[in-house]
Amino acid sequence: QQLFRWQYMHCLKVWVAVLSDLVTAEDGAQMRSLIYPLSEVINGVARLAPSNGRHLPYRLHCVRLLQQLAAASETFMPTTSLLLECLDWKEWYLKPKKTAKKNTTAGLDMLHLLKLPKDDSLRTQEQLEAGISELFVLLEREVDLYIYTPAFPEYSIWIQRRLKAFNRQTRQQRWRRFSEGIVEKCEKYAKAAIQDRSKLNEAPKEVQQLECLRPASVPSMKERHKAAIDREAKRLATTGASSPKGTAKDTARSGDKTCESDDDMDTARSGD
Repeated sequence: QQLFRWQYMHCLKVWVAVLSDLVTAEDGAQMRSLIYPLSEVINGVARLAPSNGRHLPYRLHCVRLLQQLAAASETFMPTTSLLLECLDWKEWYLKPKKTAKKNTTAGLDMLHLLKLPKDDSLRTQEQLEAGISELFVLLEREVDLYIYTPAFPEYSIWIQRRLKAFNRQTRQQRWRRFSEGIVEKCEKYAKAAIQDRSKLNEAPKEVQQLECLRPASVPSMKERHKAAIDREAKRLATTGASSPKGTAKDTARSGDKTCESDDDMDTARSGD
């Protein structure tokens, strides 16, 4: 229970922020050696969280941290398994439960949650929309990190197959459009990668640069990731200013009544 609290998550965020800033410094070789053990810790914590809808926000926080580390260090650090495994949960394919509240699809922000309420986790339309939207945002960001790597065609096969299966299973047209957009992006860049890597002079085992297929005019994966984070921050600032009452913090506090211990109450609040 000590791991699934905001204090522990904030510690991970601090370490990721420190390494992300110092890894590119001239004397950052020693700090770079800490990236692998930190990524293993984050991966382990994400796997340790129960595989159910209630802990979806916690898993998505871990994915964000791993993507930040990968972009800052320009290292292959895949998170597709953590994301695609979530699509196996049955809650996505069940009919949402009706609630007495109005505007139930507005206001829930996964960035300010560690857990969903214990009762009916990932069963309301509000939770489902917020969860699937955040999941697809991170999955698209994951794809964007590695589109210029020579192994992207093989890397994207599992993503395409799983999303096509998801399209056949879900009844939500909006979710299908999210999924189809990522599949089209994978197909586009996989085709380009096959053409570009055929022009390489090195053998696959001799390639030293992760983004060896990236044109000089295209921003690096660190710059692309930072641009995506900045766009997200602007979007959240805009929607947050215009959204009705019932923000993420209000939703988190409303979930406190479903918690049975002080630890659960800590995880339901983002103000720590």
